[in-house]
This record gives sequence, C-alpha cells and structure tokens, in this order.
Amino acid sequence: MTAMQRRTVLKGAAALAASTALPGCKPLAPSTSAAHITGGFIGQSWDRGHAMRDRLRQGLPLPAPSHTHRVQVLIAGGGIAALSAARALRHAGVSDVALLELEDTAGGNSRGGSMEGLRCPLGAHYLPVPGDDAPEVQDLLEELGVRERVAGRWQYRDEYLVGPAKSNP
Repeated sequence: MTAMQRRTVLKGAAALAASTALPGCKPLAPSTSAAHITGGFIGQSWDRGHAMRDRLRQGLPLPAPSHTHRVQVLIAGGGIAALSAARALRHAGVSDVALLELEDTAGGNSRGGSMEGLRCPLGAHYLPVPGDDAPEVQDLLEELGVRERVAGRWQYRDEYLVGPAKSNP
C-alpha cells in the first residue's frame, strides 16, 4: 500500500468540492440575464475632479481665481467627516471656517436621493439609525435635517439611514 501525499489528498478534496459547487454557478439564461438593466454611476464628477490635472497635462494655464478669501480653518470635502468637523469647530466657538465641496451637494459617500419615487441611500456608505447610547450622533442628524420629531416620535429620513429590520407580526 502506498502512502498518499498530502498534496494529492488536498487536490482530490478541492476537485470534489468544485464538482459539487460549480453546477449552481452556471451563467444565467439569456431571458434572466442582467443585460436588460440600464443605469450608470451617480455622485462624483470625474470631469470636475480631474479638470485641473487635465489642464496641466495639456500644458494649459490654470484659470486665475475669481476671488480669494482667508479663513482660520479650511475643510476640504463635504462628506460626513467634514460635516462633523465643521460642527465640532462651531461647537468649540470657531466660526471662521470654510468647507469646500467639489460636488453640487454635501454628503460624500453618504448621499441620499430617490429612485422611481422611493427614497434610498445612493452612496457607498450610510449610517445605521443611532441608538440611545449615541446622543451626539442623534444631535448631529437633527441639525442636518435627517432626524425630526413628528407627533412626539423621532423620525429619520430613510434615504440617509438604514433602519432596523421590521419584523412581520
């Protein structure tokens, strides 16, 4: 009787696992394929983000600024971290703050919107509904207009948050 090498046993186990798992990984039939789904990316504008870089690569001069403004603190970006930093500075009494955002609206990867009339998160990151142990987050969401009291109960705008799963009665 010959001794089996460990490598032979592992190869055989992998082949057995693949032969039982792969039948479920067949390509979809044409009638059920995702080819009919249309759409695109929303959010970040690559044209805006790369405009200065592209001008420099083409040897074109950068446009002169239309005006200059000096501030004590400059925050680059308008994502949740930038909004939180601006809020913390305001609470600390620092009012000479400017927040620059490349896009038309703040939010970064935490943007919300609607699709076919349904409000939903659109970004790569969104926030779970904060519990009672996160009063700072609750206050921030109230200041941002994401949380409001309606008929004595707190309501959150669902395009920005992910709520707890609702159980069926």
